[in-house]
Amino acid sequence: MAGTTVTNTVPHSVMGDLVVGNFNNAGSNANIPGSGFIYNMVSSNYSMVNLPGGRITTLYGVWQNGIGSSSYTMIGGTAEPLGLTKALIVNYDSVSTIFSSLTEYVITNGADVSHFEGITGVDGGFNVGGMSGEATNGLSTGEWFGFIATNGAGFATNVEWTSLFYPGSASTSVDTVYGNYVMGVFIDSGAGGEQPYVATIPEPSSLALLLLGAGGLSLWLRRRS
Repeated sequence: MAGTTVTNTVPHSVMGDLVVGNFNNAGSNANIPGSGFIYNMVSSNYSMVNLPGGRITTLYGVWQNGIGSSSYTMIGGTAEPLGLTKALIVNYDSVSTIFSSLTEYVITNGADVSHFEGITGVDGGFNVGGMSGEATNGLSTGEWFGFIATNGAGFATNVEWTSLFYPGSASTSVDTVYGNYVMGVFIDSGAGGEQPYVATIPEPSSLALLLLGAGGLSLWLRRRS
């Protein structure tokens, strides 16, 4: 970032000492927009993040693994060759500034865009929210909730996904998760304008998502990646 003009800085998530987000570089790297950043509020230092091997990376969520801990887990997406984008989850240590256990996901088979947009720590791993879609025509093929288990080797790759869709809406987004709650916005069919929602993800034996304050149930399905 040094020596160039930074534009369109967007912080997406804050926890502990860190802020994560994205920015566009209007200088010599203007043809590579959407770089991720980490801002340490204690040291007042910014770090540009493109993982792995310099690929364009987005950071949309951060979770501190214990109060006062230097261990964090982050989510977002990273560009692949031929315009593909995979969702990512990665560990980060704010003292050593070392990343570890980078794991990438394709949420739906055949989707060329997968991206995580919210993360929350739970027993045994992390709940995440994200989207999948088609980069060629800009279509979203769905919004999803999933549990990623952790183990000594890092993150599990076999994830059971729950599809999210506000009943009767033209589109639904998943913007953040906390515990088993999902929050986002939807656009009502034929009515314009975005409306917020909160959804509770039930136990797997349940047959619907309870939309708080919405007076209705959304359809859902489960699949494994």
